[in-house]
Amino acid sequence: MDWAVFQTDALFVDTSEPSVGIEMILPVIILYPMIIYIFSKKYKWSDWNKKLFGSISIPGSLTAVPNSEEVDL
Repeated sequence: MDWAVFQTDALFVDTSEPSVGIEMILPVIILYPMIIYIFSKKYKWSDWNKKLFGSISIPGSLTAVPNSEEVDL
């Protein structure tokens, strides 16, 4: 299957199927957490772990949009 973006003549043509290899998994599992940890120490981030992995709270109800009589332009 020819799935390349650019359809050009080439000496070497890659006909293999795209796959997720170690070069895709390694940064997500090892490199990115390490960079976050280094930046947290360098820039003295506080409570970054709770902000990154904490729970999400959805606000109660949204207030109604005021009508034109209540808005001062």
